[in-house]
Amino acid sequence: KVNQIYVNLGDSVSANTLLFDVDQEDLKEKISEQELAIKKLEMSNEQARQQKELDAQKERLAQNRSLEDYALADTEEDRKIEQAGDAVAKAEEKLDDHLNNQPRQTPDEERNQKKEEYKDWDSRMKDLQKQQISANSELEAAKAEEEAARKALDDYIAAHGDSGGGDGDSGSDSSGEDNNSGSGSSGGSPDSHDGGQEAVRENTEQSREGQASGGSVSGNDGGSDGSGTAGSDSAGGDSVGGSDDGGSAGDGSGSGGGSGPAADPERERLEEALKAAEARRESAERRVKSIEEELAKGNVDTKTKPDYASEDSAWENWENTKKSLEDSVDSAKQNQENSVWDKLDAILEAKRKVEDSTLAANPDLTLEMNQMEIAYRNEILQKYVQLQKADGQVFSEDNGIVTKIKISSGERVPDGASVVLADLDESFKFRTTLTREEKKYVDINDTVSLKLGNSGRTVEGQVAYLAESESTPGSYDAIVYLPPGEGAVGQSGTMTASSQSQSYPLTIPAKAVYTDNGISYVFVLRKQQGILGEELAA
Repeated sequence: KVNQIYVNLGDSVSANTLLFDVDQEDLKEKISEQELAIKKLEMSNEQARQQKELDAQKERLAQNRSLEDYALADTEEDRKIEQAGDAVAKAEEKLDDHLNNQPRQTPDEERNQKKEEYKDWDSRMKDLQKQQISANSELEAAKAEEEAARKALDDYIAAHGDSGGGDGDSGSDSSGEDNNSGSGSSGGSPDSHDGGQEAVRENTEQSREGQASGGSVSGNDGGSDGSGTAGSDSAGGDSVGGSDDGGSAGDGSGSGGGSGPAADPERERLEEALKAAEARRESAERRVKSIEEELAKGNVDTKTKPDYASEDSAWENWENTKKSLEDSVDSAKQNQENSVWDKLDAILEAKRKVEDSTLAANPDLTLEMNQMEIAYRNEILQKYVQLQKADGQVFSEDNGIVTKIKISSGERVPDGASVVLADLDESFKFRTTLTREEKKYVDINDTVSLKLGNSGRTVEGQVAYLAESESTPGSYDAIVYLPPGEGAVGQSGTMTASSQSQSYPLTIPAKAVYTDNGISYVFVLRKQQGILGEELAA
């Protein structure tokens, strides 16, 4: 594991420059791992030696058994010939029994009928469910509309008193007497302003007459909107407060409520709106109930989706079994025909096994391979030990410039190089990317001109590599090796390449070509006859 990195990209380093160091504790673990691996290999070698002795005993036993097998081969093959005949008879018997037990299959006409019935039922139920969702939404909307209409009427009655003579509900307390609250607005209407003053005068007179009953009336000074509210007392007496821009109602108490001398059009409109909302809510409830009843009927008369998978699977299994049994019969007959030849082959094979058992066994190279791996791991262990002796520090082996750092502090050292150096004794290479159009003028081994940096110095080089870019499809990477001593790490430049095109019988200036909607064209002058005679036309 990398502990700390001491160089950066672009740094010049020399031999024995400290590049990075590794974690000592992690290095100890690596050393322990190698030592453990070597110990395991040594134990594996001991096991291999014991196995080698056991294999030798098995070889001697195999020789004895091969002689016994040779002696019994004739009797065994005769038994197999007899068994082959019995196998043919049994296979034919199983095939006959299978052919007499075909599974039932529902006709296609009946299948299609049941599928259509289920499809119709399922479609109807899904449609009812959609209707139910829509009807419930309409019912909720109707309830909300009814609630809003009722609230609007109640608010209107509370604001203007039970003067409309309608059937609107204004609420009542536990004593059975009405509690009225009023609010007014001085939004600029003279009628509403005068009405507010009249309500204040009327309720003021009532409060004077009802002081003996213990009620109270509160008045609020008029604000900019001229509105006020009044509460009801525990005795059930009405208390009304009102205000406009210039005055306020005095305190007082009273009982009972008043009604207007004439019908109120606004209240009648609100009552009609409430009745319409109630009607819409009742209609929506009836629709929901009707749909629920249809769904209940559909659930009682439910349809099961027809599934013939098991039936088809049974038939497919029966066909497969039939094919397998037919193959078994053919195989048994083939075995019966070949049983005699098999006997000769078996005797010949037994004789050869006797001969093979006398041959030397294959060499076991486990010991040698383990020893090679032990040597390899010892080399790794020695490198780890050397690194440990150097306090985990890694130094540069050559002079150069740091071009890549493939390690990170706190991360493990990856495979391959940890730090890449540019060898200043080698030639530099110039890398660039060409477009598809530019590639037409460049090929491998072409000589190109390179203008390096801002010095204006131009050198020539050959294109050594040219291939399509993996990171940017459609473009091409090109590499040009610079002459020795030219260039520097990270220096930029410009590559110039020229190519001789083929000869053409006719050429035109590039600016004479027009392009419109992806189509290129030129204008050509031709002579034609016009009303004034011969003329030129583009």
